[in-house]
Amino acid sequence: MTDRRTDAELLADHRRNGEDRGGDDRAFAELVRRNVGWVHGAARRRLRDSHLADDVAQAVFILLHRKAPSFQTDRALIAWLHRTTWYASEVAARQRRRQRHHETEAAMLRQNAAGAAAGESDRHHGADDEPQWEQLAPLLDRLIERLGRRDREAVLLRFYRQMTYAQVAAAMQSSEEAVRKRVARALEKLRHWASGKGVALSPEALAARMENEISVAGAIAPVGLVAAATGAALAGSASVSAGVAPCSIPIAKGAATMMIWAKAKLVAGVVLASVITTAGGVALIAATTASSPRQLAAPASQPGRQQYDRLAPYDAIRWKDDNTPEIHVAGRWYGWLALDEADVAKIIEFTRNTYKPREVRMRIGEDLVEVLTRMGNPPGPTVKLKVRKLDTAETIDLNDVPMTHENRQKVFKARLDSERAR
Repeated sequence: MTDRRTDAELLADHRRNGEDRGGDDRAFAELVRRNVGWVHGAARRRLRDSHLADDVAQAVFILLHRKAPSFQTDRALIAWLHRTTWYASEVAARQRRRQRHHETEAAMLRQNAAGAAAGESDRHHGADDEPQWEQLAPLLDRLIERLGRRDREAVLLRFYRQMTYAQVAAAMQSSEEAVRKRVARALEKLRHWASGKGVALSPEALAARMENEISVAGAIAPVGLVAAATGAALAGSASVSAGVAPCSIPIAKGAATMMIWAKAKLVAGVVLASVITTAGGVALIAATTASSPRQLAAPASQPGRQQYDRLAPYDAIRWKDDNTPEIHVAGRWYGWLALDEADVAKIIEFTRNTYKPREVRMRIGEDLVEVLTRMGNPPGPTVKLKVRKLDTAETIDLNDVPMTHENRQKVFKARLDSERAR
């Protein structure tokens, strides 16, 4: 018999049953069954690794069970699951990068990185098959998180929960025509952001790919994953032998930390003021914290402007010429080549075309989050920097470099000191 309860009702019933009777967990198992397919699909697109996506899926439902949040609607629940999947996938990707880095170092000591060729082959497997979608797929869920709340909920219900437009309209308490227009607008935004990353897909083609790759493929969970994810969640902090995948617990802990970090910034949302003495008197400089790469703080003097965080991954920046910045990270100067997927040359070009020419260096030094977000590359709480060592010219990656307000303030203060010195 089909269970007609909504997802939110299933979670509420599970929480009630757990409190009152110690545990009829069938409601939670049904909730997992309905959602684990698209959760796994989102993780698999980001990670390109089905086994690691299994661990992410288990981590997501471990967090759902442990946190036991309360949701009034299905659209709020699916939005929470999507964001948690994104966090957990980012944690898994960083753990994998660190593991591969250590494995590569060990292999180089033994046999000059004999496994590097195989890794390159895996990375490009399928590159000739639907190249535009293959390029977009790992970035899609990050772009969806940039949508406004109602647009994001509509897209998630339509494509991830495989609802018809009529069902989405009922869930959102709207008309079917309004929902169709909302989804179309959201797809156009995704297409526009994707084009900024070199992906050329029409809104129609994007909708078709999402229909096929998410609504259809995402509805099918790998064999055994429903039971594994349910068991992992209900096992709580039990041992691996109780059914919890070895990697799912640290992924869940890492995702929980990212969620706490984002929530703390949202709750903080306060303006910190510091008084800087200048040659002409006293200037009051406001610095604001905010919630996420999409909800970022702007100067109080520009109330109509989109708000952006004041963060930077480096505590100093200098320029050899207009196209060659050098950055100071963890006590060392490097030539700066890229940040995440964005080449520095493209960052400079975009800044030059977007702002006044005399503002380019200042914007990149002090308004980096704004620049990257407007480019379509909003940074997370940590970033990957591709840099060149100044003494050997060796190119290396600096992984998981934190974006901090303290770094940005050091860059800002250095500019003020330089201007006063003139």
